[in-house]
Amino acid sequence: MGRPKSKQESIRKITQTVRLNPEEQQIIKRKAKALNMSLASYFRETALTSDNTRLPKLRNEAISQLQKIGVNWNQIAKYLNTVKSTTAFNDQLLQEFEKINDQLQQALSSLIIKK
Repeated sequence: MGRPKSKQESIRKITQTVRLNPEEQQIIKRKAKALNMSLASYFRETALTSDNTRLPKLRNEAISQLQKIGVNWNQIAKYLNTVKSTTAFNDQLLQEFEKINDQLQQALSSLIIKK
């Protein structure tokens, strides 16, 4: 007994070509493999079920919010740099603010690059 026949309307006859650069290809392969899917299944599933219409808007909102937060952090860091009294607490606080500022810059850069 062989494999049952597929309904005629469910047979996939159309081939679609997608151009990718090597980095994009590796990312997509890794994601498909993580889900235990073939590339074709991964593309179909993602394209047919994903609501990507909101991504650009959400990304722009996130970038805007990160920029606003970054401005606030920079103002705090500038204030701490201009305060003449250098105490161990101020120095530690400034270091923590600089770390957070770096993290914000990285997050903002990653969002802008993926745009």
